[in-house]
Amino acid sequence: MGNGGSRRKGSNVNKNNTDVASPRSQRSVTTPVPPSNATPPSNLPTSVSQVETKKAPVEETKKETKDRSPKKKPEQEAGNPHKKIEELFLQYKDEENAIGPAGMEKLCKDLGVNPEDISVLVLAYHLDAKEMGYFTREEFCKGLQKINCDNLNKLKSLMSSTFKEDLKNATTFKEIFKFAFSFAKEGDRKYLELPTAVAMLSLLLTDQSPHTTRFLEFLQEQTSYKALNLDQWMNFLDFAKTVNEDFSNYDENAAWPVMLDEYVLWAKEKSP
Repeated sequence: MGNGGSRRKGSNVNKNNTDVASPRSQRSVTTPVPPSNATPPSNLPTSVSQVETKKAPVEETKKETKDRSPKKKPEQEAGNPHKKIEELFLQYKDEENAIGPAGMEKLCKDLGVNPEDISVLVLAYHLDAKEMGYFTREEFCKGLQKINCDNLNKLKSLMSSTFKEDLKNATTFKEIFKFAFSFAKEGDRKYLELPTAVAMLSLLLTDQSPHTTRFLEFLQEQTSYKALNLDQWMNFLDFAKTVNEDFSNYDENAAWPVMLDEYVLWAKEKSP
């Protein structure tokens, strides 16, 4: 409270009586004079500053109460995206703390995609999923936050546009290809069972290289290999992208895995 607004009530009365004369003010009035030795009550303020000091704690308390009132966060005002993602997860959750096979099938149906479509694999890549056929709560919620997606329509749009662009980008595609190996293998194994490897290569590379179909045929005919390790998996991607269909630029002295050398011999015998 400022000094200009804290005049004592008595001073206001005196000012009014000075400005406006009244018959009562013209009468002779004897004002009693207190004895010189009279002591004012100790609990009365002796100055304007004391009045202001007594009022200040009340004003400070009001200010503190106002400051402590909860403030809405921007995300609360605009709608909490984390809550929306959590609700989306609960919509498809069919196992303890996870979306399992049944929930995955329902999710794919609502997205309008086949569960075996490559866009579902790209979704798993963005969610950093660890096991095929399952999205844990943490994977699903953190993954969708990372790609700024909090509802089904946004996810549909991403799967039909952005995810397709991911497959066309050489660097991102290589990351997805490597992710697919870890995603499809069982547990802590260091290899991918041959039937699973054939299925994943067919999904990822059928339209990417003229070698894919012949290589898959080779894998199914040969009897030396029951699985592919990560080195063989990643080397076939480089092979499929760089070696001509007729093997004219193939260097047999290069450091290709033995499996690929055997594939080249097999293919040449098939098409002399």
